[in-house]
Amino acid sequence: MHLIVAVAALFAAPAQAAADCDIAAAVDAWAADWSRRDAAQLHADAAFELQVTDTGESFRVELPRQGTGRVVAATGADYATRFSAPRDVYCDIASGRMNILTTLGQARPSDPTPMAVDIGAGYKDRVRSELIPAWFHFFATGAPEIVKFGFGHGRQVHGGHAVPLYYGEGLRTAWYGLKPGMHVNRDPADQANEFDSIFVVLAGEVRARFDGREATVRKGESVFVPAGMRHEFWVDEGEGEFLVIMTGEGA
Repeated sequence: MHLIVAVAALFAAPAQAAADCDIAAAVDAWAADWSRRDAAQLHADAAFELQVTDTGESFRVELPRQGTGRVVAATGADYATRFSAPRDVYCDIASGRMNILTTLGQARPSDPTPMAVDIGAGYKDRVRSELIPAWFHFFATGAPEIVKFGFGHGRQVHGGHAVPLYYGEGLRTAWYGLKPGMHVNRDPADQANEFDSIFVVLAGEVRARFDGREATVRKGESVFVPAGMRHEFWVDEGEGEFLVIMTGEGA
């Protein structure tokens, strides 16, 4: 599962997208919440640039390894990441309806996403180790960060409704929701990973196929899927939800 797909997470009624949100105020809040803890995995001070594609607004946030973030005039140069999305995507993130990792979730690198990212020079080989954790901590404010999941907070990725919860080096976690007709990893090309995974069913009965053998995994049950084992999931009726934890080299 690709990304470009919290200590606590909770179910909640879907927040409404705040189409009239104040983007400048949101950027100020994200910058002000930046802390030394958030910057722990960065090797040096960094900067994010945010472009609002349908309004033409641009912001630059300088993110020190120590101290608070600072909003300055956008320069278009020397950034760790440039984010580009229409206004409603930033508003969704600011309202908590969607987290930054959800806006970037892909089954394949060619899949379109609500948020586009451009990686700055010098950071191409530091995306997983430094940038993805920094993205998460920048946009998910508070301590500890809380990420909402559920059908009102995700997007369809890999054939199911997905909310990535946290991605770091050697760790990926995500919530998946299934309704009839949805089928996670239907494509054989998506069915095996090079790292171990644990799937924990949170609701309903989830039908599954492991190396061609069918099974049913129910609420309150988990299944360990070792690296290389083909796996896919669907529901025959109702809704099913599961948490996936992917660990090890390559995760």
